[in-house]
Amino acid sequence: MDPASRTGLFEPVGTSPAHRQKGLGPTVMIEGLRRLRALGAEGALVTYVGGNEAATRLHEPAGFGSVDRDDLYGRKVEGFSAKHSAISENKKLTADDL
Repeated sequence: MDPASRTGLFEPVGTSPAHRQKGLGPTVMIEGLRRLRALGAEGALVTYVGGNEAATRLHEPAGFGSVDRDDLYGRKVEGFSAKHSAISENKKLTADDL
């Protein structure tokens, strides 16, 4: 739980396909919320990849609703070279560095 925002984070939450439809996911969510409340949390967040219907079926009945959409950025790591170490050194990169 983040003490500044008093918000807890569930990530990820899911159930193995062999154990779905047994109430295990909601039970874990409810217990997690109970523990967060005991720690003083005032809210909780959960993240998952959009379009994941199973996750939606788990989270919405537990009272979670969409509050924000995030962008996910990625790149291939092929051809990664020493010049890319500038990223870890917080140096400004140009298009030629990529």
